[in-house]
Amino acid sequence: VYDAVRAELPAQLEDRASIECNRIAAYAGEVTPELLGQSRFSASALERYAICPFAYFVTDVLGMDSWEAADEGLDALSAGSIWHEILAAFMMQHRGEKLLPAALDAYAADLTVRLDQVVRKKERQGRIVPGIWWQYERPLWQKALRQWLVAELSRQSGSSATPQYFEWSFGMATRPDSDAQSTPEPLCIGQDGQRVELQGKVDRIDADAAELRVIDYKSGQIPTNKQVQLGVCLQVPVYMMAVQTLLGPEVYCHEGLYVPVGREGKDFVLPGKKISQEELMGLTEQYVVQWAAGIRGGKF
Repeated sequence: VYDAVRAELPAQLEDRASIECNRIAAYAGEVTPELLGQSRFSASALERYAICPFAYFVTDVLGMDSWEAADEGLDALSAGSIWHEILAAFMMQHRGEKLLPAALDAYAADLTVRLDQVVRKKERQGRIVPGIWWQYERPLWQKALRQWLVAELSRQSGSSATPQYFEWSFGMATRPDSDAQSTPEPLCIGQDGQRVELQGKVDRIDADAAELRVIDYKSGQIPTNKQVQLGVCLQVPVYMMAVQTLLGPEVYCHEGLYVPVGREGKDFVLPGKKISQEELMGLTEQYVVQWAAGIRGGKF
């Protein structure tokens, strides 16, 4: 009788029953250990986990993120990618230089040429579908690029630093578009069983002799001081630590900036006035270890 009944039961019922018997909380379950054995993380991945562990589990652990075919117009991811490509190429042309206010119109024209080149490349790759939308979108991009340029001239006038490194990566294999000073060596945080390896790519690093500052272009919302305190703003602090640790003992990274692109807004400067650099680095290390431990422990 048991065998007959069992034949009518759903597949894997015994496995499911075993999980239910061991359930210790409303949403406890079982995850294959191999999925959690991650040794190296990016700061953005840890931010995603900090904001919503379950969303991280679905997208980063199970790989169930959605995929959609390209449509007319630009989604946020494509727009961010275009911004990064344009600005990296433009600033590489002016490595070690100060931009000249008198050349603003020439710079703006150059940025427009680069915009058209990048958009055509995205179209060839199937990332963007060409259409009538572009004749309306292009002037808005030109206006936004000029807005960034005016802000960049102001930023440079208030500092003696000049742009030196672009797309500088650490902890990952270098790509053709990576800075020549990139390193496969990761940033290591924590001790022994809590050791966390970090990887990433820094949009830009400015230098004034041995004093450096990190710049991260942000096409989305600029972070806030509260997000720093809550551990969901890790990217620039981690980049500052990586630059300080991996670009040589003679350099000192004194500042990190989130710079808005494609939208109005002020730079968000770290460490800023509300927290010292030592406190910022200590808080960042604490949260990196905490979020990585949560992921490895399957706390979703």
